[in-house]
Amino acid sequence: MKRLQRALYAYIAEVSERADIRVGSPLPLGTHERGGGVNFAIFSRQARRVRLELFDHPEDAVPARVIDLDSARNRTGGVWHVWVEGIGPGQRYAYRVDGPYEPSAGHRFNFNKLLLDPFATAISRLPTWEFGLARGYDPSAPDGDSVPSMVNNADAMPKCVFTQEHFHWHEDRLPRNSWSKTVIYETHVRGFTLHPSSGVEHPGTYRGLMEKTPYFKELGVTAVELMPVQEFNANQVTGIHPQTGQPLRNYWGYDPVAFFAPKASYIAVREVWASRSWSSRKWSGPFTRPASR
Repeated sequence: MKRLQRALYAYIAEVSERADIRVGSPLPLGTHERGGGVNFAIFSRQARRVRLELFDHPEDAVPARVIDLDSARNRTGGVWHVWVEGIGPGQRYAYRVDGPYEPSAGHRFNFNKLLLDPFATAISRLPTWEFGLARGYDPSAPDGDSVPSMVNNADAMPKCVFTQEHFHWHEDRLPRNSWSKTVIYETHVRGFTLHPSSGVEHPGTYRGLMEKTPYFKELGVTAVELMPVQEFNANQVTGIHPQTGQPLRNYWGYDPVAFFAPKASYIAVREVWASRSWSSRKWSGPFTRPASR
């Protein structure tokens, strides 16, 4: 009888599934366009509940849409997954994940905290980004991290951005220089061309770095090694400059928050894009328009 009830439950769940939300696939991880929608997949072996939240604006505290994943249908092993129809480039999203809160065992699940997708290829920008609000524990508790925080940090957290970027390398090939003929130039994307003496049109950006290609060749450089170019929080430093009184900023970026998302502030920009029209599939405003060549 129990087996029959389970079979009936599974059948009802299958036929009643909303057409624009489906089970999805556990691989690949992250977000990937597939069949008129986007497949979302995130790994969490100890999670008991996972929620996908879709946002219209970077600073929104309330999502425009919430999708709770079913542990019986939207989970394969330790991967939670769902397919959502009609998602286009520029869509902002994030997760909430619930599970055991046992710091002594390494588990600090807190459903009040908005989480970034580890495989996100871009995150939205905020004027200020307060890391303190992302703490899963209550800092006022007398005994460390034993008490979970009840603060919802959605409005203080950037959101992931679906980009649908598929770069084709075409006929590009590695130079295959021997080590005896290899000259490596290590530099910082922003610092390398920020000063006017660099003579580039787009200082402090990826494009400015590209403008210096003839310079690298003149030096005999065969490989350029870049300091971190992944997204990081430049405002995480709490110190104050002793001479100017201004807050110090993280310049080097050696503690990235999204390994697959290039640092957006290094992009050559001209103006913020207009708000996205979902009906016409136009870009939204998490990014900025590239400067003209």
